[in-house]
Amino acid sequence: MRLTLPPLLLSLAATHGARSHDGSHRRLHCATRHCAAPPSPPQPFLGYSSMCLPSPPGAPCVHKPLLPHLTPLDAIAGLLCLLAAALAMSAGIGGGGIFVPALALLLRFPPHLATALSQALIFGGALGALFVNALARHPHDEARPLIDVGVAAFLAPAEMAGALGGVVMNQALPVLLILLAMTVLLSVVAVQTLRKGFGQWAAEQGVPPTRKLRQTLPRAREEDGERHSLILVDKSDGAQHAPEAADEAEACAPCAEQEMCALEDVPRAREAASPSKDDRRTFLHSLVAAAIGVLAAALTPRKGSVAAGAYASDITADVVSLVCVWFGLLALLLLRGGKGLHSAIGISVCGEAYWGMTALSFVLLLGFSARGGRRLVAKSRRQGSSGDEVHWETETAATAMAATVFAGVLAGMMGVGGGIVLGPLMIHIGMQPQVSTATTATMVLMTSSSAAAVFLLSGACPLDYSLFLGALTLVGGYGGKSLLLHLVRRYQCTALIVLILGSMIAVSMLAIMVTGIINLQEKLLAGADWRSLLAFQQLCPARGS
Repeated sequence: MRLTLPPLLLSLAATHGARSHDGSHRRLHCATRHCAAPPSPPQPFLGYSSMCLPSPPGAPCVHKPLLPHLTPLDAIAGLLCLLAAALAMSAGIGGGGIFVPALALLLRFPPHLATALSQALIFGGALGALFVNALARHPHDEARPLIDVGVAAFLAPAEMAGALGGVVMNQALPVLLILLAMTVLLSVVAVQTLRKGFGQWAAEQGVPPTRKLRQTLPRAREEDGERHSLILVDKSDGAQHAPEAADEAEACAPCAEQEMCALEDVPRAREAASPSKDDRRTFLHSLVAAAIGVLAAALTPRKGSVAAGAYASDITADVVSLVCVWFGLLALLLLRGGKGLHSAIGISVCGEAYWGMTALSFVLLLGFSARGGRRLVAKSRRQGSSGDEVHWETETAATAMAATVFAGVLAGMMGVGGGIVLGPLMIHIGMQPQVSTATTATMVLMTSSSAAAVFLLSGACPLDYSLFLGALTLVGGYGGKSLLLHLVRRYQCTALIVLILGSMIAVSMLAIMVTGIINLQEKLLAGADWRSLLAFQQLCPARGS
């Protein structure tokens, strides 16, 4: 009796390959991403990811489906994605800097498929984190939500507008220059974030001077009270000015409280005072100041435009703005193309329609951002702000908007998500770590969901791996965010969020750097020279070339 394999398994087996066209039992196997003739390599211990369809030698390998060819390597990659989503979403970033290298190195997805599939993984993790963030409350005000929708409606469109320009730069800049810029920038961001986290950790775990002063304040009040009573009783000893001294002591007590409370704001005051070096202004600084001045004028709210008690109206307007931006991003990806996806209506790259839609999207995104910033400034002026949040004035909002656009340019140029740059930026301007990570995770959800929907609808992303790994990252995002909020509440240690954020940025930088070096090595082995790798690319190649 002759034993035969199922036809599908026979045709798709990677290491077993396929029968040759002449009917012999000569098999093909994947070698350097192309099908080759025997000798076939032994079956890998952890399984395989690529396979050869019945085709002549030299044909490109194709990636295997998830089922019925589930391998230990798939399980390992799934576990890694789950853990990466737990850490990334607890820090408020997407995790694409880890997902793309993992999909490319472990599961051997080609770069365009790894990028498309990573959007589904990021969406799953962000959705899991949203289930936690939407129900959580502000750490210092139970009446407020943890997610700052106003900040998201303000900064998300600005980051997307910057990313449009960054993607264009990514297509023109040399690969080595992009890799070097990414390594340097993310290294600096990671070091600064970790330094801030360690400083905050030392302040929270130790006893800072302000806490010691607070502990001595009740003692000083008791001693002043006893001294005041003794002076009043012992009038016969010539203490006729005792009431005046007591009045002075009582009058100075609130001042002492204010001085001790103001000690916490000393670093912020120093930071606010240090950049004012008008005598060192350069031409570039003048241009930046002029741009911020224009943004400040656009962000200044009109008088009487916001009535008192319009908090619910602000939330509604911010949500509507985010929904409009989401649909606009979805339409842009479908109609114009992007993220490795071709236009659904046949718009050619570098054509008039392509650049027209890009410019229109850029202007509209900046308009939505300016409108959100104006609402944020008006709300801050109307309601005021406590010491634990940012007080949004026109100059503060204009500086934040300009920095966010620049962060979007860098993110698009380096091919990383905006959350990896926006997270440290939000913490730097004074937002609470819990609020900033929840807000950036919501912004990540917007961009990844629209991109994942376009990739899945167009068939550019494998559905089986998207559902499998996306479900795992959803569990990871939910579990990681829940655990982190529990630890922060129990141990009163918000520095843990900043430390995880800095660590994830460092890990992402290392993963992307390793992947970039491997890709460069493959290009060199394929015959590319260093001159071509260092040369600027032609943004719009001539037709027919």
